This record gives sequence, C-alpha cells and structure tokens, in this order.
Amino acid sequence: MEASSNQRLVCHGAVYGKADGQSTGYRWLELTEQDFEGVDLDRLIALLSLGQESLEEGSYYAWRSLGSRYCAARASLSRAHDASGRSGIVEKAILIGDGSADLIPRAALSMFRALEPGNFGSRWWETRLSREWETRDYHLPGIDFKLVPGAQEDVDRVAGVLREHPNEWQKRLRPVVASGLASVRPAILELPPQSSIPDYGLIVALLEMLASTGDGAVSVAGWFPSVIGTADTLGHWDIIVAEEGRLKGTQPAIAPDAALVDDKLQRLFLSRPASRGTDVRAEFEKELRRFADPESMPNVSALQTSFPHLDPAEAELVTRVIADLEDAQLSTPDYLLALDQGSRYEFKLAMQRRVRLQCQVQRLQAYLQSAR
Repeated sequence: MEASSNQRLVCHGAVYGKADGQSTGYRWLELTEQDFEGVDLDRLIALLSLGQESLEEGSYYAWRSLGSRYCAARASLSRAHDASGRSGIVEKAILIGDGSADLIPRAALSMFRALEPGNFGSRWWETRLSREWETRDYHLPGIDFKLVPGAQEDVDRVAGVLREHPNEWQKRLRPVVASGLASVRPAILELPPQSSIPDYGLIVALLEMLASTGDGAVSVAGWFPSVIGTADTLGHWDIIVAEEGRLKGTQPAIAPDAALVDDKLQRLFLSRPASRGTDVRAEFEKELRRFADPESMPNVSALQTSFPHLDPAEAELVTRVIADLEDAQLSTPDYLLALDQGSRYEFKLAMQRRVRLQCQVQRLQAYLQSAR
C-alpha cells in the first residue's frame, strides 16, 4: 500500500490502566475486542512493558510493529487511585493500525498526534463513579480514528533536528547502530543527564532515518521510566531511550566492524531533499507525462538530474506511468493491425513503437529504483 495524499489510516483505540478506587488491578478501561481480532492482548501489554514503571509527571511515547500492524502508545500518570488511595498508576492509551513499511514514519506522526493529551484516553474517567467499574471485566468500548498520514514535510522537519547536529547525534546513535548490526536488543539511546522526557518527535525522527536504510519496522520506547529494570528483561524492544547511566545495554558478543557502523551512520544522516513546492511538483508531473506519450523519446537523465529523490507520492506517479506504458506495449493498435493485414512495413513500424515503449519502461524502472 503506497502512501498517498488522500489515504486514510483506520486505527483502533484502547486504554489500559486501573479503575479509580477499585481493587481490580490493571485492566482494560476502553476496548472493543473485535477491533483487536488476531492480537493477543496479554502479549500486547507485555510487549509494551518497560519493567516496574514509575512516572512522576508528563508522559512518554512508544512505537512497535505487530506483524502487519503497528502500535503507537502513550503512557502517562493516571488521575486514578487504587482501592487504598495510592496514586502513581501508569495508564496507557494505545492505537493500532495497518500500513506498509513505506508509510511508517508518516503513520507514526499522525497516530502520536491523535494520542496527545486531550485527544484520546479520558472517556472512561468521566464514568469513573459508575458501580459497573467494580466488575473487573467491565470496560467502555474503544473508539476508532480515521487519520490522514502526517505530511512528509513535517516528518522531514522533525528528522532535520537530529541531522542539523550530526556530530552529537552520530555519537549517541553509534551504540544503537552497532547493536542493530549485531542483532542485540535492546539498543540504548542515551540522552544527557537530567534530560526531560522527549516527545514523540524523537521516535518519528528515528523511524524516518532508519526507514532510509530499510530498518523502519522497529520497536522504540521513547523513555525508560522504571525504578527497576535491566536490559536482560527488555529484549522485546529494539531501541530504548534513557538518561545516561540509567540503563546499561547488552554488549554484542562480537563487535561489528567499525567501518560498517560508520557507513550506516553516514547513510542515516543523508539529508532528504527539500520538499517540493507547487511549481516544482507541476514541472515534475509535466516531465513525467512525456514518458506516457509513446511517440516521444524523453531523456530520463533530465528527471534524474532535476529530481534525484522521490517522495512516496511521486514514486506512485512513476509507478502508474510504468503500468500505463506496459499496457500500451501489450495492446498497440497498429501492431495488432499489422499482424492482421500482414504488411511488413506496418509490422516494422509497430515493432519499433513497441521497442520504444519497452525502453521507456526500462528507463523509468531504473529511475524509480535509484530515486526511492
């Protein structure tokens, strides 16, 4: 599934925490079971666990893949108290949606925006005085979201914050890249001491940068909020963001070659091209339409020079033109007519036309492969 400007992400929401004043422990507060069909709910909560979680204020975000689905979560300090009047309950608002790997950074951005405080997760609190909450299995139905994927410009802007300071962030991401190359989990992304909890922008930036090297389907916990927790018990996360010295990562048995680490770091920090303005996009589409004309012989190098990189929408346009050319190649009218009438001259012209179409398809396919 390609990301297009009018595409909608259908996401299902749920909330996990404790009901106010009840002795029923952690439970689902909002959930529609059929929306999570095929998802092991107990395992989902285990996959979102970061040990003995403790939050004094604020909230942190997390992202992970669940097969063909993706999960965005926001963990925050609940307003609820347990039956003994104790506070400190960590509540998790969760969204699950479908999407292709190409869509991950943009999907993550829109899903995290939907999870912002005030947008989702407080309906159950408004009904907290109902006696139905005394029953452990009781919960409100979840709600669905139809989201527009975040704009690529916004994703680029978020990732640009890291790319603007390559020396600092390459140093911080080096152990993350090394752990990934050695298949060791979790990798720890350390932030300076006394750092405040980063917002979801850091996760979106990491997903966008990793997607450029084919590693976009990763799980990222945007903060380590635990009083107790070791890397040995957190291997279900690919990356965990933590304050320096808070969580020691597992060292690879065999360290990856430094040159491989350097190469991948450099690829992570290759800047994306600036977003197309309306006039530039129109010029791209005009040049591309020349390929759809079987009588023209446009020079693909002009496209490669002016547009060396393609965003998802542009790649979709190229794919569509390729499909049209392939259809035209298989049903060239004068070719079929030449076969029927047996004219050697017409047959020769038809064959030349088909060869031109075939060459255009091959050139565009090579361009699409190199410019993604």
